Amino acid sequence: MYNSSRFSKSKKEISVKWPAIHYGGNFRMKLRDYFLLFAAMFLPLTASAIPVPLINQPLRPDAAAPGSPGFTLTVSGTGFVPASLVYWNGSPRSTTFVSQSKSQALIFASDVSTPRTVSVTVASSPGGSSNVVFFEVAYPRSWAALGAPVRFAAGAGPLRWQPENSMGTTSSIWRW
Repeated sequence: MYNSSRFSKSKKEISVKWPAIHYGGNFRMKLRDYFLLFAAMFLPLTASAIPVPLINQPLRPDAAAPGSPGFTLTVSGTGFVPASLVYWNGSPRSTTFVSQSKSQALIFASDVSTPRTVSVTVASSPGGSSNVVFFEVAYPRSWAALGAPVRFAAGAGPLRWQPENSMGTTSSIWRW
């Protein structure tokens, strides 16, 4: 483990070589520190590695409309510990540890007030930070499903359609 290279009784110092820690250089310490180090080698030590979190997609919910009320974001993945925090665009949010594979964070209405893309990460100190998963704050995209065949005469002009739930639009025009 170490190689004692010099002992000075008058200075009460010992020169110890630490190849694994100090890359082969000498590390000088006082004799009393040497005895403390020697005693510490016999103390029972326990070490537990804190895993680096990993987020699996999708987040729940996976998107929100601007102006939505606050909600609870469920993040699934691996390596979560009770001290893990969910970060919303770099800012920590109140986080509830559910299990090693699930955490929940409180997202405020002000967090989803405007359209934007938000980064979501999970960090465990000192385990590190997870991968980034993006959350969309955006208006829903329009789509239509027609339940029955619809026939149109060629050259009849544009079809005007008034959706039941317009999401801010009053009409749509389809052109062929």
